[in-house]
Amino acid sequence: MTGVQTCALPISPRQVVGGVTFESDVVTLAFDLAWLQWSGFPASTATIDLKLELDPIPFTLPIPDKPARPDFHDIVVPRVGVEVPVVDAAAFGLVARTGGFYEPTPAPDQPGVTNYVDASRLGLAAGLGFRLGREHPDAGAVWPAPVLVDVGGQYIHLFERRYRKQNPA
Repeated sequence: MTGVQTCALPISPRQVVGGVTFESDVVTLAFDLAWLQWSGFPASTATIDLKLELDPIPFTLPIPDKPARPDFHDIVVPRVGVEVPVVDAAAFGLVARTGGFYEPTPAPDQPGVTNYVDASRLGLAAGLGFRLGREHPDAGAVWPAPVLVDVGGQYIHLFERRYRKQNPA
């Protein structure tokens, strides 16, 4: 028996992103909108071709159907970010950042044999940026430029989604 299994997939869909930023002394606001072309994404399942040779016994294996296209649809993802300076001294700086996005699922309902399980997502992020400036009394000649340290975290909520199959088996 011989078999071939192939699975060569792109790892992400084609994207086009555009954005705008507003900056002032008090706040920086950023907004972008991304279009993701999930409609061109191929099936993410393996294709299996089998050939069984049991000469002289006449025996055949049923070959599974080729996977159907997943029928994903294109999506638009809005993202927003806000940055506020908390301290902006020559020796030390601190900025607070927050942002979020909403990404709808590109996967349609899955009533048939496929199980492209996916859910819409809401992401929220927050972080702080620290700057130790050149004029700091401990800096001296230790470093030639400001030292920047950023910390952040993100929470992603997956919305519940239920699939009702045509055949429960």
